[in-house]
Amino acid sequence: MRFSHAIMIRIATLSMMIAAGGCDKNPTDSERPGNDILVSSDAITFAPGYLHEIVILINPGQKLLNWELLEKPQWIAVGKSSGVLGASGTDTLLVMVSASGFTEGNYAGNLRIGWDGGQTEIQIELNHEKARLDVNLPVLNFDRNVPAGVLIIYNRGSEVLEWRLSGKPDWVETDRDSGMVFDTPDTLGLRIRYDGLPYGEHAGLIRLKSASDDIAVTVQFIMERLREVFPGYGLGRIRIGIENYEKIRMIYGREDTRTFDDRLFIHSIGYRRFGLRFDFESELSALFPNTVCTGIGMESPYDGLTEEEIGLGSARDAVIAAYGAPDETNDGEERHESGIAFGYTDGLVSRMRIFSP
Repeated sequence: MRFSHAIMIRIATLSMMIAAGGCDKNPTDSERPGNDILVSSDAITFAPGYLHEIVILINPGQKLLNWELLEKPQWIAVGKSSGVLGASGTDTLLVMVSASGFTEGNYAGNLRIGWDGGQTEIQIELNHEKARLDVNLPVLNFDRNVPAGVLIIYNRGSEVLEWRLSGKPDWVETDRDSGMVFDTPDTLGLRIRYDGLPYGEHAGLIRLKSASDDIAVTVQFIMERLREVFPGYGLGRIRIGIENYEKIRMIYGREDTRTFDDRLFIHSIGYRRFGLRFDFESELSALFPNTVCTGIGMESPYDGLTEEEIGLGSARDAVIAAYGAPDETNDGEERHESGIAFGYTDGLVSRMRIFSP
């Protein structure tokens, strides 16, 4: 809802006058305000990007008023055609452009509202343009740290715009494939599905189509092994002891598996395609959004590295060289006091786990 500063002052002044009426004495009918209806705006100019307005009808008097819409331009739609205004009451009227099928150009007309004892007019102008498809960026860049984003879709005209997704790379997921835009921008959610992608740079096109336009947006993604495993601290954007279940789901989406060990009071959620498991210590049988992560497990196909470039597939000798001899061995897992543990198969790292030391 948009009003000029002067209109807001006028409405506020009217409200004060209405509220103040009758404070000193009870007026007779002849002393009460008349039967006029006031409107919050007497002129509206529509253009691409601004295609609707809320008009407030105000009854400053003490008598019930029935109003009706007497006239409107063909290219305007109005939320309702009649109503009742109680004493000192208000009503709202949604006014919006409905110009599909009209030729481009400038239009003008009047919105005429009548009631017992009077009528008023609101002048309306429209700079009409056909619906045109546009987006906020010609190129979208992603990497392993930022694998998701949003494309903003605009309508640069004054008609309803219908768009659809007409093409995309196989490694890009979208939250939908079509939509409609009036004067509020639409969004298309994107996520890179990088499991199985070879290392290196990848590029492709997202194609959007409307009745009058075709737009191609370039999507670029760098696939590389990240040094994001930090013993005793966390993995990527997930810090143990700080980030919670809600944050993990925001980053990785809905989990594939969920378990609860009622002996150790540990909840675990798993993401098979990322090779990740997140643990949460809680005596409650339910896992809540604010439950804090206390450990992270990694197995194939996870490919992240520590700062010392230790990861799945690294030799045990390389692990010992980087972290020294293990401080504890339990259930086939060698723990180091820095807050990281390794499991081995044939002398090579096959799983890792981060915990608070």
